[in-house]
Amino acid sequence: MQNNFKQEVRKHIDDFLRTNTKLFYNERDFQVNLAFFLRTLAYYDNVFLEYSLPANTTSKFNDIRIDIVLLKENLYFPIELKYKTKKILGNLNRFEEILNNVEILKNQAAQNIGRYSFWKDVERLEAVKKRFINIDTGFCIFLTNDAYYKKSPQGASGAFTMKAGTELTGNVNWKTPVTIADYYPEIVFEGKYKIEKWDDVKNEGIDFYYTIVEV
Repeated sequence: MQNNFKQEVRKHIDDFLRTNTKLFYNERDFQVNLAFFLRTLAYYDNVFLEYSLPANTTSKFNDIRIDIVLLKENLYFPIELKYKTKKILGNLNRFEEILNNVEILKNQAAQNIGRYSFWKDVERLEAVKKRFINIDTGFCIFLTNDAYYKKSPQGASGAFTMKAGTELTGNVNWKTPVTIADYYPEIVFEGKYKIEKWDDVKNEGIDFYYTIVEV
């Protein structure tokens, strides 16, 4: 039964990402729209936003706030989201007025930090799942219009690659010393986590790519 629930959750997430045509302006926009979609399915007993845990709930993390948590028959499915964009100019309708050639998506850049942050989400969900017996499966979702994330990076951040087929386990660290290492320390996985593939979708004519890692 539990495996059936997991498959349904994954299907619902994929359905949302593949059928959505709305452009998300930021990660919060993505989060709210996904949660609303999941609620409208009337499949889950509850859909929680910003599901916070008390300090020191796990030994590895002091402050945990999970983007979305689904409840189905006493089983929980935490979901973490990452939404990374490159700059896009376009036309925007505001108060029935068209604003021409304005920035509708920001250039976030810092792909090395973006990759690291995604894998940190995986590590965090692993720790939470280990702590709570009623968690069935976690899902880490990465959505971007920046195709660079699909490639293997060169240099220090190469260890945090998100190229399709990548599997990470054990200790994962910057390949060479970096000044940001104090803020972005080594990631340690107990299990194995794989980027199975990237899927292509289109939102308001803009190409996007997403991948999902199950925890």
